[in-house]
Amino acid sequence: MDRNSRNEIDFDSLAELSKIEFSDQEKLSIEKELNDFLEMLSRVNEAESEITREDKTAMKNVLRRDVADNDEFSSEEMLFNAKTKADGYITVPRVVGE
Repeated sequence: MDRNSRNEIDFDSLAELSKIEFSDQEKLSIEKELNDFLEMLSRVNEAESEITREDKTAMKNVLRRDVADNDEFSSEEMLFNAKTKADGYITVPRVVGE
């Protein structure tokens, strides 16, 4: 990858902005890792773009009916372990002032 690549990081500027000093060996190592990472992200983005273009027309909203399905337990059974309750609800201390 050449220095003019759009994914190339200007490591010296990045180090200066972050106020971190690196040895020349550390710079080379970290710069290579960052550039390899950016190259991998670029490939992932390209793959995702291709998949998105292909599947966009096939996608549909999949919805289910929002139906309460609590026939297994009564309200009394569900509230059995609640420390405080009133009128079929669990009560908690007020945390917001009036």
